[in-house]
Amino acid sequence: MTEIALWPRGSYDLVKPIATRRTDFKLLMKPHIPMLKENNVRTGFFEREQFLSVQKHVPEDLRPLMAFFYLTGWRHSEVLALQWRHVDLVAGRVSLDPGTTKNDAGRTFPFTDELSALLEAQRARTSVLEKTCGGIIPWVFHRAGRPIKDFRGAWRVACRDCGASW
Repeated sequence: MTEIALWPRGSYDLVKPIATRRTDFKLLMKPHIPMLKENNVRTGFFEREQFLSVQKHVPEDLRPLMAFFYLTGWRHSEVLALQWRHVDLVAGRVSLDPGTTKNDAGRTFPFTDELSALLEAQRARTSVLEKTCGGIIPWVFHRAGRPIKDFRGAWRVACRDCGASW
């Protein structure tokens, strides 16, 4: 039973042209549809000095991760899932596979000198840990070989400790 069948008999005749799929009508005037005001401007950007101040208060194993965020501006989900197969130290670029980004397009980020130094140091740290534990660590950013799941608590504490508002 359709919803229209539940309406009083007289009202069905009034909505029949709307209820049936009519395609032979034309608009005489373009209706005015007021647009809602958007207020989604991004806020909360850090100047370099502010970032370095906060980074000093973050645990040691999270500092490279925070620096990567700051240097690239990539999304949390993209960076936390980053693996060494995405990093080309020789060509000097980090790539994300198609389908793993917000718009499903792949992305490549060229190294800056600072990003290159950061990733080379992270690779060396990871290699030492791989030799110690006898396994392969695929993640670029990790805690003792395990992927980092969340860092927001440490970030909030670091912001509070150095007086930054976030």
